[in-house]
This record gives sequence, structure tokens and C-alpha cells, in this order.
Amino acid sequence: MVIDENVLNSVFESCLDAMCAIDKDMKLIFFNSAFKNSLKEFYDYDVKRGSFLDLKALGIDKDKWFKYFKKTFSGISIKRVFYIKTKYHSNLSIMAKFFPLKNSTNEITGAVVLFRNISKERKKQKILKNNLMEQYLINEVFKTLFNPKDFTSAVNRVLSIIGNHTRLSVIYVYEDYFDKDYCHLSYIWTKYPEMIDKYEKEFSYKRYEGLKEGLLENNVIMYNKYAFYNDAVSKFFETREVKSSIVFPMMIKGEYIGFIGFDENDSDRFLTVTEIDILRVFASILTNALIQKYTEEKLKYASTHDPLTGLYNRAYFDAELDRYVNGRVFPVSIIMGDLNGLKEINDTLGHKAGDLLIQKAAKVLLKVFRKEDCVARIGGDEFAIVLPRIDEAKMQLAIERIRQVEMEVNQEGLPHVSFALGGSTAMSKDQLQRVLSRADELMYEDKKRIKASLKR
Repeated sequence: MVIDENVLNSVFESCLDAMCAIDKDMKLIFFNSAFKNSLKEFYDYDVKRGSFLDLKALGIDKDKWFKYFKKTFSGISIKRVFYIKTKYHSNLSIMAKFFPLKNSTNEITGAVVLFRNISKERKKQKILKNNLMEQYLINEVFKTLFNPKDFTSAVNRVLSIIGNHTRLSVIYVYEDYFDKDYCHLSYIWTKYPEMIDKYEKEFSYKRYEGLKEGLLENNVIMYNKYAFYNDAVSKFFETREVKSSIVFPMMIKGEYIGFIGFDENDSDRFLTVTEIDILRVFASILTNALIQKYTEEKLKYASTHDPLTGLYNRAYFDAELDRYVNGRVFPVSIIMGDLNGLKEINDTLGHKAGDLLIQKAAKVLLKVFRKEDCVARIGGDEFAIVLPRIDEAKMQLAIERIRQVEMEVNQEGLPHVSFALGGSTAMSKDQLQRVLSRADELMYEDKKRIKASLKR
């Protein structure tokens, strides 16, 4: 580029971008008004001709400037992008183009530098890139969550996708739609495995009543350790050393079924509106998938459980017996139980009182038996228990334990629970039906004995 010095100023002033000319001694020899005005973003004094490096070189290392100009002085035009901070602490993206400056004899006498603020273009590119990335992530989340072979693995993968994208510390899902006393940790992802122990597997409603109060109203809860919250909400987060968090309620047709939390333990910064929006999208997708799972589980639960007591129903009990007929888990003991006095209570106090007695009877059985035992209500006042790997002696101990818990529960007040019980043990699958009949016979014998004792 050959430029006569006489026209250099007019050329510079005709350019809307900031421009300056540097001689080989790194002296600032020309600059336009745009250059002078632009530098006011960085310095409080007027720009004058002199050493270019006296301008503190826009915060760029001097060695880099020497490197750029050395290349330009050798006759090569170059382009660089700088990310710099103004005196107002805003960040700018500046593109600089370096051209060799030549005199009328084509000798390189310095360099011309054109500066252009490309912050808006970069921001648009970043937004577009983020939008494309978020669209990709949302598609990945959808693809992973819906109709998976293993739902738990799918949710864990989704939490990992979200966590790696958002760079949060912990993401977790607590559900509480089946158990009325506790909230259960169903899924968790963290970039710090040692933090998992700080997130309880389950906790009582009292433990997070302050948080739940807002969630029940379908409110998003945002927490920052520098913001004011009531003591109950603050305590929920502080015990896990959370610095910043956002929690979304999970609702199905107005029914609260749990919450999804995103915790930040490294920084106490507030989440940006953009971050909150994308987390809201992720939480919504995750909630819909969990609702689908919840609906399926609710249907499955209803098909296998008695709605009044929460015990297994007759259909599940029969299916369980069929499973043992085709299995090898022996011995198997069966206890049959008949609830005494239900008809009399229904006739005298009404069915509501009768239902209360049935529920109290179920409470007795649930206190006695293990989770792997099949405790079922198979009729109005009839109950049955299948005990895998339990022999005759242990089965008799279980019956004695029922009697003991009956007395403990009856101390709570009316109505009083009383079972007629009978049990028998099968050592092989061909004995199961005979053992079931024998347990039923022994139960009726016990019922006759109880009635006879009451007449005395």
C-alpha cells in the first residue's frame, strides 16, 4: 500500500473505523477522530503523537505488539482479534488489521492499523452457537428420555448432559408421590463424587417444609447465600454448603410430586436470565418424562395393590404363588389371616369405622414383615402372607410376632385389632396348593377358638 503523507489525514478521516499510522520507531504519527474517540473507552487523557506503546497498547502485551509490527514491517498484512476490557469494565472484541505503510518509492516506512469493534457480531455468533448447542442438547435429552430401555440409566445420562453443559456442581431429583412421610432422592449427578453423601437418600417433610411451602404453589425457588430467605429455606441449602441454587417443582395436574434442583457449590454468583431459561426447559422436559414414568408406575401400582391399605391385592398374591410354583426358592411358608369383628363394626359403627380397622390391621402386618415378603389383602377381612426361605419354626415365630404387635397397636386406642391366624410350610413346589389349603384350615380353627374364648 503506497500512500502520500499529504493525503494520509484525509484518508484516515474518511474512514469510520479507528485508524492509526506507526513508523518503524513505533511512533504514533497519524490517527483519525474515530481512533481518538475510541481510546476514551480506555484512558482519561487525550491521544497525542508519540510512542504507540505509551498508550499502554490497549492492555496487550508489548512483546505481542512488537511481533505484529515486525511482521507488518516485513511486508506482510495480518489480522488479529483482541478481547479487551474498558475502563468501565465492559468486555470488547476488537479486530485489528495491520498493513505495511509505504512511501512514494515503495519503501516500507511503518504500518497502518485499522481497529474495528466486532463485539456485536461476536455476540450474535455466540448466541447463534449457544442456540444451536442448546437445540442439540434438547434433542439429545428428548431422544434419551422417551421410550428408553432403562429409564434410570436414561435419566442419569440426561443429568450428566445438562451438568456438563451448564457447569453446575450438582443436579438432583427428589420424588415423594408414593410415600406420605418422606421425600426420596431418585436421581443425582455431580462433578464432585465426594459431595453425594451430603444429599440425603430421604428426609421428612419437616426437613424442608420452608422450601416445600413455595414449591406447592408451583413457585421456582432461587437461593443465593447472600440473599435473604427464611431460616427453614436457608438451612436446607446451608447444610450442603450450597452457594447458589434454583429448584423447580414437579407437578402433574396440580398435584405436587417432587422437585428438581440445580446447585452451584463453586461460585456464589446469581444465575443469568439465559441460564435460568435453559434450566427451565431442561426441568420441564425432565418433569414430563418423570410424569410419564409416574403415570405408568401408578397404573402398575393400582393393578397390584389394595387401595385402602397399600398392601398387595389378590391378583398379585395369586401371581406370586404361580411364580413360586415355577421357581426353586424353598422352603416357602404361607400365613392366612382373618380380621375378627369387622362385620360387627360395619353393622354398628358404619363402613368408615370398618375401613379404619382394616387399615390398622394392615399397619400391624407391615410392622412384622420384611419388604421381600408378600403381604396381601385378598378379601374384605382376609389377609395372606407369603414368606420365601422361611421354615416352619420361623413361621411360627412370625405368628407370635403378629400377636405381640397386635397388643402394642391396640394400646393406641380403638378400634382393637384381632387376627385369626393359620400357617403352613411348603418344602417343594408340588406342596404349595396343599399348604395354602392347610394354612386356611388352621386359620379357621383359630377363629373358632377365639370365638369360643369370647363366650366364656
